[in-house]
Amino acid sequence: MTGRHATGAPTQRSRARRLALTSVGALIMAFVPWSASHATTPVTAPVTAPPADPAASTATAPMVSAAAAATATTPTIGELVLPPAGSRTVTLPGAPANATSVTLKVRGRWAWKPTRISVCAGETATATCKSAVALTTPTQRAKTVTVTVTLPATAKNRVTFYNADASVRVRAEVQSYTTPPPPVAAPAPAPTKAPEQPRPAPSATTTSPAPAPGAGSGSGSGSGGFANAGSTGVPAGTALTTHTGDLVITQPGTVIDALDVHGLVKIQADNVTIKRTIIRGRPLTSSMALITNELGRYRFTVEDSELRAADASPHVSGIIGNNFEVRRTEIANVIDSVHITGSNVLVENSWLHDNLIYMQDPNHNGGPSHADNVQIQGGSNITFRGNTIEGAHSSAFQTTQDRAAVSGVTVTNNKIDGGACSINIAYGSKYGPIQGFTVANNVFGTSQRHAKCAIIAPSSNTIANTSNTWVDGTPVQVSRG
Repeated sequence: MTGRHATGAPTQRSRARRLALTSVGALIMAFVPWSASHATTPVTAPVTAPPADPAASTATAPMVSAAAAATATTPTIGELVLPPAGSRTVTLPGAPANATSVTLKVRGRWAWKPTRISVCAGETATATCKSAVALTTPTQRAKTVTVTVTLPATAKNRVTFYNADASVRVRAEVQSYTTPPPPVAAPAPAPTKAPEQPRPAPSATTTSPAPAPGAGSGSGSGSGGFANAGSTGVPAGTALTTHTGDLVITQPGTVIDALDVHGLVKIQADNVTIKRTIIRGRPLTSSMALITNELGRYRFTVEDSELRAADASPHVSGIIGNNFEVRRTEIANVIDSVHITGSNVLVENSWLHDNLIYMQDPNHNGGPSHADNVQIQGGSNITFRGNTIEGAHSSAFQTTQDRAAVSGVTVTNNKIDGGACSINIAYGSKYGPIQGFTVANNVFGTSQRHAKCAIIAPSSNTIANTSNTWVDGTPVQVSRG
């Protein structure tokens, strides 16, 4: 989670038809390989916390300017449904690690009576913040305001939206961030080296201080048995070494440990392990993921790590491929968190949240991004358990058969929320109805854009819906569409 690790600068038929237009029928983006002309750093031997390069400097995430926020790629916080006296905390998309304030365009709509909305820095809506009302919505109509929120270091680039009076839908767009000016050396009587403004270097490595104690344990599950900020990510006390540039792994059995990667990780060898590592990516002009393995050709494992795009983009996903396992890992600030192209995938005790959404996405003909926490295009032996999966615009799980038949999928003991419907299991006529899809013992939130639509699937698909409940304990039913 951004801010935990210092790096030297840091939820009937007509409804189903509507859903088909917004979710089921969306095309899957084509993933265009990154040009070989871009700088990469091949890794041909096991890597465990490489030594720091004293001459190197740490790259910082670029500031999102007001001009950039006005373009088609304005980072947008997916629509939130807030009950009376309810709040929701989100991580700001694309926020620089040293941001001191954020300017947001906030819209509230569809409240049955006027309701007051406040925007608070951090994870708590204090009494003072609640009283500082940013927006009062009219009855059954929308209203938009622009608000600037100061971000102390304790906010960890998060804001909390608080709603006082009536159920309301809230959406926000980032307009700009404010960051401190670069340091300037003051004259001194004795020779003193002036501080340098951080800048990227093709092969730089610098040692990063450990995160503050208590920011995350990196093991086990969070409160209630579901993953959260305290149980995922790099364990507290881990000293990270910064690597700037893409990491290309070509040696079988390589272990990547305790790195802060300002680039992409491209796996081209079997049995690779990535642990206690942050992967931030880099600016992209075509679709790519923070971790790739040539669409499942090479097996890998990710543990106790964080995948968070520092450069918000409609082109960035978390993981694309298959033949991998993910444990106790946080994935955020991407379009698709996990994009599965084949068999043999395990994701457990991890936190997938705060996906990016662009209302004018170039990958979808200028329409909204098709942002999913999990997208399954084919395969079997796919398991998700003990995770918290939330904050995506389209769905928490989008299952198609665009690449291959889907079977043997198990989604169990997770906390799931968001999307048009949270779990969307399409038909996929090329391979026939989906078989062997088990959804069991999950708890569903109520933030779906289609009310009470936890699971939707054609009647031809075989879905085992067992002991799934809403947060109030009532049973979940499968919607047919």
